Amino acid sequence: PFLLQLEFLHSRFLDIKKALVNTHNVLDRSIYEDWYFAHVNHKLGRISDIEFSIYEKLLNNMMEELDELPKKAPDLMVYLKASFETTLFRIGLRGREFEQDESLVEYYRTLWEGYDDWLLNHYDASEVLIIDMDETDVVNNPEDAKRVTQDVKNKLKEMGIN
Repeated sequence: PFLLQLEFLHSRFLDIKKALVNTHNVLDRSIYEDWYFAHVNHKLGRISDIEFSIYEKLLNNMMEELDELPKKAPDLMVYLKASFETTLFRIGLRGREFEQDESLVEYYRTLWEGYDDWLLNHYDASEVLIIDMDETDVVNNPEDAKRVTQDVKNKLKEMGIN
């Protein structure tokens, strides 16, 4: 997991650098939440103390580099919040073979159980818009997709961002 987390960190750093020098960008995952995934793997013993320390030093260095960009952080994080059952169901619908291993269910549960705490108590790079995904299906219901798009536009407008 350590090497994979480093690869994700590298990829997300490049993505966020591109996004923060342009307008109207959307990122699926970002460097801001990558720490949470590494932290969970560390708590589970999949990343050693020394590896996590190295990871955090690299992340902190990267975040200092972002301070040099014209824009420092995303305008808005959209959190697609769902029950654990809905989350597992949607992971299954994606059909990615590597995500379907039964041994991953407890890992997914651990991520899911702590994500709200991370978002509400540790994430402070931008405002957050929470979308209830138990009641929303943007893939199969065009009206839901329109509503979520409008919710994002309304939130950005409320924030003074057009």
